[in-house]
Amino acid sequence: MFLSGCVGFGIGDLSMFQAYPRIGARRTIVLIQCLAAPFGALIEWLWLHHTPTGAQAFYGVVILLGVAIALIPAKKDAQPTQGLVTGTLFGILAGFCQGSSAVISRKAYEVARDAGHPFHSVTDGINAAYQRILGGILVSVLFFGYLRLAHKPDPDDKRDWRRGLKWVAANAMVGPAFGVSCYQWALMTEKTSIVLPIVATTPLAVMPSLTTSKVIASPGAPGLVACWPSLESSVSVIRGIRTSAVGTPSSRSASRNLKTGRAGARRS
Repeated sequence: MFLSGCVGFGIGDLSMFQAYPRIGARRTIVLIQCLAAPFGALIEWLWLHHTPTGAQAFYGVVILLGVAIALIPAKKDAQPTQGLVTGTLFGILAGFCQGSSAVISRKAYEVARDAGHPFHSVTDGINAAYQRILGGILVSVLFFGYLRLAHKPDPDDKRDWRRGLKWVAANAMVGPAFGVSCYQWALMTEKTSIVLPIVATTPLAVMPSLTTSKVIASPGAPGLVACWPSLESSVSVIRGIRTSAVGTPSSRSASRNLKTGRAGARRS
């Protein structure tokens, strides 16, 4: 779990924050959320030999397409273009780290289960999130030390980051603490190829509120703005999640028939 935090929270989040000012929030989120799932599914297949069913793979693609359509910036939206290649590479690296860290967590749960200590409860999810946070803190401290040694602060820079500490603290409690606890809890029972497409819909959850609230963003990193195509694609995403989770009517009927047949065989 500590290694998962070093990869996901540490390298992944550092790469994400390097991509934001270079290619903008929308492009960064599209890259990360839409690449993490295929990266994770591929690594899990090669390493753990877990593969999704055909229906799960199909509806996972439906979800990711809906997320991409909803978040991709419109031509009229101002997006930073300086450092486009570098920002894109950072976004791809962040997506790879998110997918691979999820698979590392899945491997950790398998090792714990084989050792007689299975993870299955919400408290186990909180414990896993705490261990991952420690890994992320280590990588962040090492990177911060490198910046202090290699780059001297600009005396003309008047920005005071202490003004945003309350928002940083709120973000840390909602995301890495509560959100990742639920995220790790899901990975205890479901494959990476199922969990990550659902996690990719996170930005869509806040989009409806953006239509009635003021979005504050810096000029170098424009925020997310909801529009009707975004909301329409959100509907397709929700349909994909529902079908991926509960299956199609025919698959549910087949599952019920199979269970009935097994029960009849046991009685006979």
